[in-house]
Amino acid sequence: MPRTKHRSDREVLRALLPALIRKGAGISLREIAETVQLSNATLVQRFGSKDNIIQQAIVLSNQEMQERLDDLCQKAAQRQPSIEILIDTMVELAAFIDCPSRVA
Repeated sequence: MPRTKHRSDREVLRALLPALIRKGAGISLREIAETVQLSNATLVQRFGSKDNIIQQAIVLSNQEMQERLDDLCQKAAQRQPSIEILIDTMVELAAFIDCPSRVA
């Protein structure tokens, strides 16, 4: 009987993002395992390969960034455009890009 997951794939991929940003595609499976606090075997069982883990982390990051941008655009569209809204949007986006581990 398979063990239950204590952390979702999404949580694992989010935890990987800061290390992936620092190390790039050259990150080893061992480094990924240490970063996300799972064994190599568990990672391979869940994601198939190191390359697939990296690809899924990048896809998740892009999806979440697009969702965040869509949300910011929707909020801006509900108000009259102004320099203040533009500044607020840029500050929120900069904070998001600067700290990917805080992705909601």
